[in-house]
Amino acid sequence: MSLDHETLKAEHSFKHAYGRALTEWQKVESAAYRIFYTLMQDAHPLLISTTWFHIQSFDSRLLLLDRCLQFAMSETSRKGWWTPIKKEIDAQLAVRNFLVHGVFEVENYDEDQKGVPVIKPDPLDAVSILRKRRQNPDFRYTEADLISAALDFGRLLSRLSRFQSELAIGGFNDPNGKNPIVVPRKTGARF
Repeated sequence: MSLDHETLKAEHSFKHAYGRALTEWQKVESAAYRIFYTLMQDAHPLLISTTWFHIQSFDSRLLLLDRCLQFAMSETSRKGWWTPIKKEIDAQLAVRNFLVHGVFEVENYDEDQKGVPVIKPDPLDAVSILRKRRQNPDFRYTEADLISAALDFGRLLSRLSRFQSELAIGGFNDPNGKNPIVVPRKTGARF
């Protein structure tokens, strides 16, 4: 069955929003790398890059960054600054994963053969089948949802950029307005 002109236009617009959302997510992953790079700035740049990019999944890269920040920041500073950002990254990563692992469909054909492009769980995804996500309207992304995701990814990028800037100048202000907390540069440990 061929799609009508309006459905093809909607599909094109949807794919544009999809590309924008994934492009914004890529910026989030790059910002996480800049934070890692800033944290490890005393190491050789090729060592920093090799360490980060050797890890294949962003989940694992994020875990590495989180562990490094546990050593680089005081607990108060980490809980006030990094922990809320990390929670947001985890939530947005779930959205990103759904977008890249879901399937594109044109659904809701009416009598005029007009459809709405969406991303839904893969019909062969056993977890989605068991959890009945496929039938759940909350587990589908429309063009409006993609635009919203891109905006959310952009806001997360701003938070990560601010965090990286604070890290680069060597300190954080306690979220309660108390004394600045300085990120230690060297631990004095020898390996």
